[in-house]
Amino acid sequence: MRHFVNRDKILEAYITEPYANSGESWDISSSKGWEVVLTMGYLQDGYPVRINIPLSSELECINKINELGLHALS
Repeated sequence: MRHFVNRDKILEAYITEPYANSGESWDISSSKGWEVVLTMGYLQDGYPVRINIPLSSELECINKINELGLHALS
């Protein structure tokens, strides 16, 4: 299956670094690898509508951002 996004509707895009859950009771975050996160809009209660694209490296994330025609902010 292939997914498609209207890149004109992307409000924000960013790259998240890998994170490993420590297993401690206070650590409620899930383990994950490199991801490109696209913010597509907001729900009525203010929560963002996001699309997470898991990739295997930072370079792949940068290439995906470039592929979508987005530009880095300084």
